[in-house]
Amino acid sequence: MKTRRVLPVLLLATLLAGAVPARAQELGLTDRLAALAKTWGFLKYYDNGVVLSDRDWDGVLIESLPRVKRAVAKDAFNHEILMLVRAAGMEDQTRNPEIPPRDADLAWMDDKRLFHGVTRALLNEIYLCHQYYDNRYVMRREGSGEAYFPAELSDDDMADPAEDYKLLALFRFWNIIHYFFPYRSLMDKDWDSVLEAFIPKVMSTRSAQDYHLAMAELAAFLNDGHAMASSQAMDDLWGANWAPARARWVEGKMVVVKAFPALLGGADLRTGDVITALDGVPVEDLRRDRRKYISASNEPFLDQRLCWFLLRSKTGNMTLSLDRFGAALDVRIPCLPKATVDQAEAAAWPSPGYSLRPGNIGYAHLKALQADEVATMFSQFRDTVGIVFDLRNVPNPTLYEICKFLYPKPLEFARPVTPSMRFPGKFESALPAFVAGPAQESEAYYRGRVVIVVDEDTLSRGEFTTMALRAAPGAVVVGGRTAGADGNVSSIELPGGITVTFTGTSSVYYNHYQTQRNGIVPDIVVRPTLDGIRAGRDECLERAFDYALNGR
Repeated sequence: MKTRRVLPVLLLATLLAGAVPARAQELGLTDRLAALAKTWGFLKYYDNGVVLSDRDWDGVLIESLPRVKRAVAKDAFNHEILMLVRAAGMEDQTRNPEIPPRDADLAWMDDKRLFHGVTRALLNEIYLCHQYYDNRYVMRREGSGEAYFPAELSDDDMADPAEDYKLLALFRFWNIIHYFFPYRSLMDKDWDSVLEAFIPKVMSTRSAQDYHLAMAELAAFLNDGHAMASSQAMDDLWGANWAPARARWVEGKMVVVKAFPALLGGADLRTGDVITALDGVPVEDLRRDRRKYISASNEPFLDQRLCWFLLRSKTGNMTLSLDRFGAALDVRIPCLPKATVDQAEAAAWPSPGYSLRPGNIGYAHLKALQADEVATMFSQFRDTVGIVFDLRNVPNPTLYEICKFLYPKPLEFARPVTPSMRFPGKFESALPAFVAGPAQESEAYYRGRVVIVVDEDTLSRGEFTTMALRAAPGAVVVGGRTAGADGNVSSIELPGGITVTFTGTSSVYYNHYQTQRNGIVPDIVVRPTLDGIRAGRDECLERAFDYALNGR
C-alpha cells in the first residue's frame, strides 16, 4: 500500500516551532558530528529533494556545522538535524515499493541515544520514499561500472582549509566509502569507529601538512592496494624525486633488486645490496613511521609499497647506508623525476615482448607484450612444451587476445560486482560476466603447459589477467601472493587539492573466490632469496621454466 510522507513533515514543523519540551540530556561533540556526517551523506544520496535540486549541499553542511557544534543538548541537536532535513527539500513523496529493507549500514538512524522518535521516523520515511533519479553527485562510469563523482570539488586554492572545510573533506570521504566502496566489509577497522576517531584528529590539525597526512592516514584504513591520497603538499613532504633503483623486502631486509647504472652518475650501487638506512635514518624507523600512511591489501604488498615509498626524496640526492656481503658502506646517489626512472626501467623490457627459450619453452613478458604481437607469438609457440607468462608487473591489455589461443571454448573466468546507483550502499552484478576465449568451441587451442609467474608486483590488471590465464586447461601459477587489489579505480576530490583513489568495483572468480585482500595464492610458492638476488638469479622464473619443461 502506498503512503505519503505527511505525518513526519507535520511532526517536523511542530518540533521546529518549539512545541516539544526541552530535555537536559547532553551529547558529546564527536557523537554529534558523526551523526551529522551520516545524516548529511544519507540525504545527499537518498533524499529526492537533494538529488533533484541544484542546491549547494556542501554549503548547507558548512552552514550547519557551527550550529551543531553549539547544540550540546539532545533537543537542540535534533532541531539542527531536522533543519538539515528541511534544507534538503521536504517534498512529500510516495513510498517506493522496490526499496530493499534497511540493513546494518543504516542502523545508525535508529539510535535512540542521539535521535528523538520524530527524527528517526523522518529519516526512515526518507529512505522508504527514495526513488532513482540521476544524481549529480555520483554516476556510474559507462562500460567499467565504477562510481565517479563529477560534482565534488578539490578546492586547490585552500591547501590548509578552515576547520569546517576539513570536516567537509572527512564527511565526503567517509560517505563515499560508506556507499560506494565494494570492499568495506573486508577492512580491518569498523568504518563507523574510524569516523569517530578522525573527527577529533582532523579538528586538531594545525597545518596543511598535518591535514594532508590525516587524509593519507584515513585512506590507509581502507586496506586497499588501490587506495592512496596524493596532493602537492604530500609531494612537497615526501619528495617528487626517486632513487634510480628498485628494492623489495626479502628475508626481512630492504634489498636492491634493480639499479640503473646510466642514472647513477658513477655511484656504486649494486643488485643485492641491503639498505640499512636512508639519509642516516634506519630503515626500520622509517617503515614504522610511514606505514600508517600506506594503504595495502595484504602484508606482502605493504612491504613492497614501503620499499617503493622510502626511495622518494625531496632533494636531488640520497645517501644509502648499505650492507654488502657483511661490509658496511655509504653510497650517495642522485634522485630524479619518477618519469626518468620509469623510462630507464622500461628500456630494459624485451622487444618484442616474447621469445623462445632453451628447452623449447615460450616466454612472454606481459608488460612488454603488445596486443598486435599475440597472434604471431602463438604461431611461433605452437609446438613448444610450455609458455611462461611473466605477470610480475601491470600488463598491457592483452588477456582477451591471449585467451583466444589458450581456451578450447568461451569461458567465464570472473564476475564483476558494481555499486548500485539505484540504492547506494548496495552492490550488484549489473554488468555481464567476464568471458574470454575463442568465438566458438575449437580444438585448435594451445596444448602445451601454461605457467603464470606472479608476486606482490602483480596488481589490479595483473591480477585480473592472472585470473583469466589461470582458467586455461592445466594452467599453474608460480611465485608469491599477489597484491590483492582487483577492480576498476574510483577517485575522490577533497578540499586542499587532495585526490584519493580506491577500488571502485569488485571482480571475483567464477567460483566466488575473493581476490581482494587475499590476492592470488600461487599453486607453487617461490620467494626470492638474498643469496639468489646477489647471484643474479631469478628464482621464481627458474622454477616456472622448470615446471614448463618437466610438468612438476
